[in-house]
Amino acid sequence: MGADVINNSWGDEADEACGYTPPSSQEEDAVRYATTRGVVVIFAAGNENCSIANLSPQNMPEVLTVAAIDHLGQKASFSNYGSVVDVAAPGGGDSAPPSDDPEYSVLSLLAAGSILATDPLYSNLKVGTQYVRLAGTSTSAPYVAGVAALVLGHDPQLTQTDVRSRIIAEAIPFPVTPSVPIGSGIAIALRPRPVASIVSYQKFPANRYVYPQEEWELSFRLLFRNFSAPFYATLSIDRPDIQIIQS
Repeated sequence: MGADVINNSWGDEADEACGYTPPSSQEEDAVRYATTRGVVVIFAAGNENCSIANLSPQNMPEVLTVAAIDHLGQKASFSNYGSVVDVAAPGGGDSAPPSDDPEYSVLSLLAAGSILATDPLYSNLKVGTQYVRLAGTSTSAPYVAGVAALVLGHDPQLTQTDVRSRIIAEAIPFPVTPSVPIGSGIAIALRPRPVASIVSYQKFPANRYVYPQEEWELSFRLLFRNFSAPFYATLSIDRPDIQIIQS
């Protein structure tokens, strides 16, 4: 079967002057191989506070690239940016609590045996024995990967392009317009979609066929979910031999 969503926190990095190494054709071919097979490929934008216009694979049109925002919904100071960034998601920031290393404000599970669990250098980031505080676009990208999985779970027939487009389109606006581009908005999980379903119906006359030119009554009990009031519903039929007298 293979994967439907692949989260990535790797790729070329910018140096201190925001310079870049040439892109790897092998890496780009691997990304294209996945996307042409319907996989949603998500990339962390990176943490150098640089434009990623020339940073590959993050700048590839096939991928969904994610920047980081802080707890105020503003660009995290370290997050890369650029017109090729698609959306932003929580990634920590410089002013969030607690006072000790405040930028590490995303709570994550602590993997037993990992360097974060064993190296005393990171002891101040541990929260109890099972959690650790993190920061970076590497915490933002998996958030969006989870959103992509929810979208596909809700509608498995969507293509990877559909999923990417929906996440970008349904992102909520930033509280304050960023000074540099970091995507269409803040990625969110599925918005409730309006759904109308027939709960029950009854036909009169109930126990025989309806003859030509005969009037008959059909009553519905409908259930509407996630509609904003007021709304209007219209009953229509695609059968030219049946006429709706009143709806």
